[in-house]
Amino acid sequence: MQLAYLLIFVSGLLAGMRLQRWLGRTGTRTPPPAAPKTAGLSRQEAFATLGLEPGADEIAIRAAHRHLMKQVHPDAGGTPELARRVQDARDLLLGKS
Repeated sequence: MQLAYLLIFVSGLLAGMRLQRWLGRTGTRTPPPAAPKTAGLSRQEAFATLGLEPGADEIAIRAAHRHLMKQVHPDAGGTPELARRVQDARDLLLGKS
């Protein structure tokens, strides 16, 4: 009976050691730093990025964003930088930044 308790204790100890190694011995995983919002984009640059005339309404902004993201999203063969710029332009124009 004592041997069973000892085996349970040792297996728990080993599992804890593996968890500690997985966490990098710090106890927590830190998320990557967030990218700066809008990256210094002006409203005029945001409209140009989305291919819109200044003063476009929310529906046109959302439609242009959706159309461009289908082309520049990294999963569709685009680059993360272009996708981020399109996202930042939409956020700036819709007041989400």
